[in-house]
Amino acid sequence: MLAGLSADSGVQASYFVTAVLFIMGLKRMSSPVTARSGILWAGAGMLVATLITFLYPGMSNYGLILPAMLVGGVLAWWSGKRVAMTNIPQMIALYNGMGGGAAAAIAAVELYRGGTEGYASTTLAVAGGIIGAVSFSGSAIAFGKLQGLITRSVRFRGQQFLNLLLLSEEHLRNDLSSLKLITYGTEPMAEITLKKTHAAFPGVRLLQTYGLSELGILRSQSRGSDSLWMRVGGEGYETKIVDGRLFIKAQSAMLGYLNAPSPFDADGFFDTGDLAEVDGEWLRIVGRKSEVINVGGNKVFPLEVENTLLGLDNVEDVAVRGEPNPLTGQIVMATITLIHDEDPARFKTRMRLYCLDKLATYKIPAKVRFVGSVHSERFKKVRAAASPMDTQA
Repeated sequence: MLAGLSADSGVQASYFVTAVLFIMGLKRMSSPVTARSGILWAGAGMLVATLITFLYPGMSNYGLILPAMLVGGVLAWWSGKRVAMTNIPQMIALYNGMGGGAAAAIAAVELYRGGTEGYASTTLAVAGGIIGAVSFSGSAIAFGKLQGLITRSVRFRGQQFLNLLLLSEEHLRNDLSSLKLITYGTEPMAEITLKKTHAAFPGVRLLQTYGLSELGILRSQSRGSDSLWMRVGGEGYETKIVDGRLFIKAQSAMLGYLNAPSPFDADGFFDTGDLAEVDGEWLRIVGRKSEVINVGGNKVFPLEVENTLLGLDNVEDVAVRGEPNPLTGQIVMATITLIHDEDPARFKTRMRLYCLDKLATYKIPAKVRFVGSVHSERFKKVRAAASPMDTQA
């Protein structure tokens, strides 16, 4: 009995190590510098999983195992020879996910049939199943992104923490007198959130930051704590506005993207894709080029509509995006989270009346969707929102 338990625990421990190797391999494959070692890590995990299978207590299905390994090996060799070099990352992500999924499946089967005995064996099986599932789902998402199957616009709502703080009123119940500076960035701050934050912390400096992975973090200066206008640049940086888009030249810029055309213009300026307004030496980010909604030739910035709707009673949060329309090309659709339940028809009427003197008619949402949250678990705003309730405004 002890010998059987020891062997079973050893097998489960090996599968646990396998799952860890898959995840570490996937993590290292996310960087060009460590991608090669990541492949080796994931390969080592697959080798351990394969070898340990033959040591599994009571294993006797070699007539199925060996042909399956042969068929899998042939398919992997064939696909590896045929896949284009630029698609190698997708193939690796897919194969890595298969390994993690296999580890998770084995752990699930063992737990389901009660094949684990003792605390150690059961714990390893559960941990291996969880880690294998993480490896499988992460690899699937990575494959989808690399293959272009996952293209929905997801943006980080940097001021979400400030929204939560203001809604909870924790700043009124705690001593925050030592707070001197609040920085925000990554996406344009909602003007109403900025004004509420400034009113709640009148003695605190609010500073908007700006940076990109391709260029680094630029020095910035806000016109005022209640202003969305800022100056960016400083030593080693140059900026210019071309067709309403912000271009930046930086000494700290990357060399370029792997296997892709250069993203820099002839003068070495990088197109940030951010749309900006200019007032002398000050600029204000108003959105992204890819997010602009075209309603019958009229341009609509989602941020402008979101800022307006956030001022409407009973609106906790909102995400605005364009939706195809056969007559106008696109219409404005708002995904809204309400503070309290409200009749959809009543809300639509209130919304239209509220927006009439604040937005042009074509900017008022023609479609409204109500959801529990417009953010993912990591506070990322999902502009292409999911299911619940669509209502035509």
